[in-house]
Amino acid sequence: MTPYGQPPQQPLGHGPWNPAPLRTTDDDDMAALANTTLPRAGAGAMAVAGLCAMLGSFQTWMLVRFLGFALASVPWLFVVMGLAAIFVGAKLAAARRWAAVATIALGSLLAVTSGAWVLYAYTLHFTAFFLILTPVVAGLAVILAAVAIPTCDRADAARKRLGAQGLDLGM
Repeated sequence: MTPYGQPPQQPLGHGPWNPAPLRTTDDDDMAALANTTLPRAGAGAMAVAGLCAMLGSFQTWMLVRFLGFALASVPWLFVVMGLAAIFVGAKLAAARRWAAVATIALGSLLAVTSGAWVLYAYTLHFTAFFLILTPVVAGLAVILAAVAIPTCDRADAARKRLGAQGLDLGM
């Protein structure tokens, strides 16, 4: 309070004497499409997990000679899962709900299979550095994708509302 009992002057901006202007739904929709930090973080983790799986397969091919078809097909499985993980991660960066659900499913599968392969490789005294990282990064991607589902829902709803107004914008 000033000495004369009047409230102090507030700078221009938002405050109790100058409330923030009401936002329109278009502003909310654009904000929902712009604030996609969690899906992007999950997308990055998923893409890194896919890259680690593929690089771990290449390490395995360079260092190990397999005698049976079943064991020789495991690195190919990781290459396919790695490519799928990179694709799903790219779609999750656009905050798509289906990509978040696919990240949870594929990331869980990648974490479990690569973790089992790492344990099996340890019994053979073989270590592929990138395959050790794969279950950890895939697990992180699963957690981030699960947390990002509400953000993806808001972005999908905003895309649908903007598309109905003719503002598709390729999002």
